[in-house]
Parts: sequence; C-alpha cells; structure tokens
Amino acid sequence: MADITLNMSNILPIIIVNYQNPSNTLECLESIAKEEDLNLIKPVVVDVGKNSGKASALAKKIIGRWPEIDYLPLKKNLGFSGANNYGLRFSLEKYQPKSVALLNDDTVIGERALTQLNQYLLNQKKIAAVSPKILFYPGKEFHKGYRQNEIGQVIWYAGGAIDWREVVGFHIGVDEVDRGQYDQTRTTDFFTGCSVVLKTSALQEVGLFDDKYFLYLEDLDLSVRLKKAGWDIKYYPEAKVWHKNAGSSGSGSKLHMYYQTRNKFLFGEKYAPWRTKLFLLKNLLVGYSSASVAGRLARRDYILRKYGHQSKVH
Repeated sequence: MADITLNMSNILPIIIVNYQNPSNTLECLESIAKEEDLNLIKPVVVDVGKNSGKASALAKKIIGRWPEIDYLPLKKNLGFSGANNYGLRFSLEKYQPKSVALLNDDTVIGERALTQLNQYLLNQKKIAAVSPKILFYPGKEFHKGYRQNEIGQVIWYAGGAIDWREVVGFHIGVDEVDRGQYDQTRTTDFFTGCSVVLKTSALQEVGLFDDKYFLYLEDLDLSVRLKKAGWDIKYYPEAKVWHKNAGSSGSGSKLHMYYQTRNKFLFGEKYAPWRTKLFLLKNLLVGYSSASVAGRLARRDYILRKYGHQSKVH
C-alpha cells in the first residue's frame, strides 16, 4: 500500500469495549483488519477488568499483531455507557475526527461496513448517527428451526422504533430471514450502540452517553436527545454486521432484567408522555410484589435514585 499523508480529521476511530471476552474481541478485530484500511479505521480497544493492562493476554495479542491499535485498560467497570464514553473522549481528543464509531466486541463486520457507514454519514448534513443492517451471528439466533441456508441471514436489527405507550424500543425485522425486505435506507427512531457511526459535531452539541444507565437504553436516551436537537438518525442496510447477541450479559439473565427494568423507569421519566408516566408510576408500585428479585431491586434503586453500577446483579 502506498504511503499517504493522513488528515487526522478523516480518521474514523472505532471504540470496541472488551468485557471478559478476549476471543470475541480478537475475532471482531480480525474482521476489521480483513475488511478495512487500518490507516483510516483506527480501533480503540477499551479493555475492562481488574486484569486488564499490557500484561493481559488480549493486550499481548493486540500489541504483537496490531501495534497501531489504541489499547486502553480500564480497571473499573463503568458499564457500556461509561466504557464507551471513556473511549470516545480519548478518540475525540487524540484524533479530532469528523466522526467516530462504536462496535460491540461480539460482532463481525461485513465488507467495508464501517467505511460505507462513515461515507454515508459524512455526506449528509443533519444526520447524527447511522447504524447498519445487523444479522444474528450464525448459530446465535433467538430461535431454532431455520433452514441451513438461512443461518447467518436472520435479522437482529433493521432499524428501531420506540413504543411510547409501553416505553420500549424494539428492533424492526428481528427474527425475520433477510430476503431484501429491509433494503431501503430510512430514518429510524434510534440507533443501536451495537454498531453505529456518530457525527462529532452532533456529540459536541448534545453530549455523550448518560452514565446513569450503565447498561441498556443508553442508546435510546442519546438517540432521543439527538432528535430533540434537530438531528436525524438513519438505518443504512448496504453495510452489514453480524452480532452474537448478549455476549456479555446473557439475554434473560438477572443482570439483563435488572438494568432493563430500572432504566425503563429512568428513560420513561425523562421522555415519555404524561399518561405513560402515570402508567409507569402505577407499575412501579403495584408491580413490586409480583416482580422477580432483580425486578424488585431495580424498582427500589430507581426510587432511591441509585443509578450506575449495581454489584448485587454481577
């Protein structure tokens, strides 16, 4: 490859948070190195955990194979929101980019997916964020029974919509086999933090993730703030990413239930219509006795305004 002089503002930093899953992170990095130009796409790996550091197995493999990758050890668990904010602040200061990307550690990207998303984003004036078509990684689908030729073609995200009556964000197309039915670029209610490219100027206007969430719904919160500030969010299906889904938290786990429940009340309090807020208040009080242990703990912490990390569910 010919040597080129880089304009730092055209570099796309991509934050990948590794949380006790080095094999997933390395597979993710392999896909980036295979499909992207590492002169322009700059992975920034935030390695969360007490054993993180240059002596860790992950660090040794990254530094040995990809010395150009930024490796950031983070001893304290700040959650998805805090760890990504840590990587975002580092990237914005070091590279001063026009845009920055987030990518889950349990993903594998398709051909030039990040470059495609970035080029689309930078060509649009009032678009703040763009997410790709995201498919379940082969064998990680919610349900069984798909035909062999459908494995790896099952949709996880083809845009998102917020149901304000129930205060829930849901993925369009989830569990459907991809047959091209969601191949149109369109506005979406929210981007997914699983894979997104964000415009720096938009983040400078509205801020980064709200650390109160710690895990789950932080992407909905930031999406709503962007929309309220007049920015648009797009789903761009020409770029594809495969996701192993809940690789760190485990879908349906106590941890998953706790943060989803607590953060739903927080998100609804901030943004839901007043009728929905009354419904949430009723659910908060009446639903306490019938809730699971994680659900009761979530309600209690919301009432007490205890946000961020909850050690009892980890």
